Amino acid sequence: FLRDILAEGRLRLPERPCETLKDRLIFTFYGRPSYVRSEIDSALTRPTGAPTYILLKPTALAQAAMAHPLDTGAFKEELYKGHIDQAFQATDFGFEPSQDALLKVVFHFFGSNASYMEFKPRQPNIEAGEHEALAYLDVINSRDSARVDVRDSSIEIALRSEIPITPDTVQCVILPDVLMDSAHYGPLIKKNGIDVRAYGAAGNGHHID
Repeated sequence: FLRDILAEGRLRLPERPCETLKDRLIFTFYGRPSYVRSEIDSALTRPTGAPTYILLKPTALAQAAMAHPLDTGAFKEELYKGHIDQAFQATDFGFEPSQDALLKVVFHFFGSNASYMEFKPRQPNIEAGEHEALAYLDVINSRDSARVDVRDSSIEIALRSEIPITPDTVQCVILPDVLMDSAHYGPLIKKNGIDVRAYGAAGNGHHID
């Protein structure tokens, strides 16, 4: 829960290593939130089930261990097996977790950050022998919304060190408006000097103030 992260004042490494990447890592996504849809529709009617987000500053990349153009956990669950040959491993799609490399991936496959945010891939020129790039292009152009979510076209960045929740590392925190006045959330975030934004969880829209 975000409540526990804020109380501890840090994003800490998990106790157990990731089964896919075999290391203790904090998983984040570049530029946009991506998560598995809840199978329980009523979950979003309660504050504990509503999404919360921590938007990290680019300086967090200094703690990055690896990056992949799609979710490695979903890869392990074989959600992309219809488009990626079984001979591939998730790590075959890895690239350097630097800002330059991130932007190269975004602009090569989407053309711009705006198109990446809107899930609008482009059709880049890829040579026949670039099997990983061709497989990834097939994934992002053949999305099966009934089986996967936007993790298939979201760049995953795995961090190797804990991240303190401070103005130096966090751009802002986004949470449902019903939590803005809770002592465990809004006031604590503001006390730490971090910008906090709210969206209307109880209404029909999701406009962020």
